[in-house]
Amino acid sequence: MTGLGSTVPRQFAVTTRAFMAVDDATGEQIGLDDVDTRVGWLLDLITAAGGELMLRLWQPATSDVLAAGQDHHDRRLPAQGHVAAARLGWNPIYPDGVYVPSRVTRVVTAQVVATLRTLSYRDAAIAALSARFDPATGVVAPPAGSGDAVPPAFARGVRRQLIARARRTDGAPAGQLRITEVQEPPRMAAMARLSAADRQLAQLAVTGDELVLTVKLPTCPAPAGRAQWRSVRLTATIPAHLYGRAVTDWHLPTLVLDHRGLLWRCPATELVPADDLESATVAVGVDWSPTTLGAAAIVAEGPGGLTSDYRGWTYDDRGLGIKLARLQTEGQLLHAKAARLTRLAATAPPEVRAELEEKIAVLDAHREAVGIKRGKINRELAFDFARQVTDYATAAGAHVIAVGGSHHPRDPRTRTGQQQSGRAVRPPPSGRRARAHRRRCRCRGDLGARPRFLRVVSGLRRTPLPSRRLPRRVVPGLPGGR
Repeated sequence: MTGLGSTVPRQFAVTTRAFMAVDDATGEQIGLDDVDTRVGWLLDLITAAGGELMLRLWQPATSDVLAAGQDHHDRRLPAQGHVAAARLGWNPIYPDGVYVPSRVTRVVTAQVVATLRTLSYRDAAIAALSARFDPATGVVAPPAGSGDAVPPAFARGVRRQLIARARRTDGAPAGQLRITEVQEPPRMAAMARLSAADRQLAQLAVTGDELVLTVKLPTCPAPAGRAQWRSVRLTATIPAHLYGRAVTDWHLPTLVLDHRGLLWRCPATELVPADDLESATVAVGVDWSPTTLGAAAIVAEGPGGLTSDYRGWTYDDRGLGIKLARLQTEGQLLHAKAARLTRLAATAPPEVRAELEEKIAVLDAHREAVGIKRGKINRELAFDFARQVTDYATAAGAHVIAVGGSHHPRDPRTRTGQQQSGRAVRPPPSGRRARAHRRRCRCRGDLGARPRFLRVVSGLRRTPLPSRRLPRRVVPGLPGGR
């Protein structure tokens, strides 16, 4: 229970970059380019060791152990990935003559176990769906019980994998399959999650408005001993928008390299006011829009009930949605062309096969570049949309931001998704009765009597909002505003 004025901890993450680096032992200043090179060597060691361990563990027995959640002595596996890997005896193998501290090994095993735990659920779903898959028709039979049910979008992705495998095997019945028979081992991301280590590898301190990270980095691509691992003290500025916020703790960051150099992804904990939904009188309802990323409107509670001015706000993506659709189509075409050339190369003569493999490599590089562009646009679009919605709610004096969570078949978001995926959809209701109903609602300011359930977003915490607070027609043009 939370009382009036109480606070609760909340975790979030921000990105920042170092502006100064010095050798922790001598105090000598180090160039940021040299730091990027040494971090690159660290990430190369982590990626190579993680890929080797992932390839060695890519077998059904691994998924069975993680799905059971118990080790060989029937003890429950710890939540920490590196501790679970140590108990199961999963240790990476490094090249001969290369010395890597045990704390770096923790980082490697933590990342590998986290990926395998995520894929263990997919392995169970593939086993359940493949048992009901007909290679001749490409149809997955409905589940016999509720235990075999999986989300529809997830089932569609697995079905595409099963169809591709059936084509490679000329439609031979396979029965129950595992994830190791359907897809290749995942590639390890080039990053270092320092949170899996302790103070012997990295430690973080806060000095005023600056973050000071001390981390051990190799001095060469293949360090042969402890002397070739030296501590570097990096200093970065805390983002200005966090000044004045009740941040109670900063946690060790995740290190990655992008086109600009070393990037910190820093998690932190802050204290925020506890949710008090009963006292909220003004709210902003946000939902997807058929024509853009999202729309919002304000609803207030007064003596006469819930009222809204129906003006609303619609997000302007400045044409980025069209660009995303074009990039998605381009990526699908490149994937189809590469797949077709791969099938041709399998039966081509050696000299032709070499030429086709060069073309496939070029297509794969182009497809990867398209994926990077889509990721950047999606990230910037999401941040810009969240910022504008927050500004809109702040200007309106709202106490709550409610995000729609309905997936009704007539939901505009559902229709938009179906249209983008090329599936047949039912057009929205129209006609004289629908227009008359909308006119009546506009004239009397009626928000409708049929409630819908929304999820209230307070930072990263989501709690159910009572249906009497925000009715179904809280946002014009969205689900229910017909």
